Amino acid sequence: MNLARLKVLLAVIETGSISAAARVLGRAQSRVTATIQELEAELGFALVVRTAAGSFATTAAARMLPRLRAVFAALDAWRGWRRVAIDVNIAPAGGVNAAAAGLRLGWCALPDAALKTRRLDIFRSLVHAGSMTRVACEMNITQPAVSASVAALERCTRRALFERTPGGLIAAPQARELAEIVDGVLAEVGRLVNDAARVPPRSAPRAAGFIDGKHRQKTAVLR
Repeated sequence: MNLARLKVLLAVIETGSISAAARVLGRAQSRVTATIQELEAELGFALVVRTAAGSFATTAAARMLPRLRAVFAALDAWRGWRRVAIDVNIAPAGGVNAAAAGLRLGWCALPDAALKTRRLDIFRSLVHAGSMTRVACEMNITQPAVSASVAALERCTRRALFERTPGGLIAAPQARELAEIVDGVLAEVGRLVNDAARVPPRSAPRAAGFIDGKHRQKTAVLR
């Protein structure tokens, strides 16, 4: 599952609207909507209900929310990223400025290129194995593909993640720190899908309100 798509979903839920999420992510509303639709198609159930009052998480998405927050809080905690510019001076559903409301949206600045699950899996495998040849063999990919994944991640950071030596690659201390975070993140991603899958099909379209980042059940539950 693409973490960049999950970032969009979390932005919509936390800000309370497609338009606010689009602004904070720096992309078109149509692109945000398309990303949500792609994620819903991938998972097989609805994630967001749009109303005149804003956009709300369905019951399925609500079950995913704690793990989503944990995933992006963990990634956001690593200080090595080259972050993109974001706008927190937005007015989510409810009319409260995101910054004033205390919404923690720093994870929105994580570069999408660093949020490809397969790329992160290759990276953490390389840190643990210490051999590009071994990782390529175990993951059934080419060594150039491993190298390309590392290069892409290094472009998303402020430093080299590996030292190239005649004896092979040596992971930098920052790379080992990031790999430990990625281990936990990828495990959480697998669990959050299982959380959502436990929702009975008939209850999945329900919507739960998320205002200023706090879960509040709406008086009238949408069906």
